[in-house]
Amino acid sequence: LMKQNALYQKSQDGQSGYDTRFVTKLLRNYRSHPAILKIPNELFYENELQVFANQMEREAFCHWEHLPKK
Repeated sequence: LMKQNALYQKSQDGQSGYDTRFVTKLLRNYRSHPAILKIPNELFYENELQVFANQMEREAFCHWEHLPKK
């Protein structure tokens, strides 16, 4: 949609950004690890996506004994 429909494309009149009537971007992520967000942040969010996930919560199960692979 963002490539084929003008409603979802960036403004072409010299202004930066999208028409907020049609595109709303999540800019704060409260769930994911920064490594998981790296690629979508670069490809779709123009590095505007911010990590707000609590480190203790997002890493709570990283060393869980029942993980098939650590």
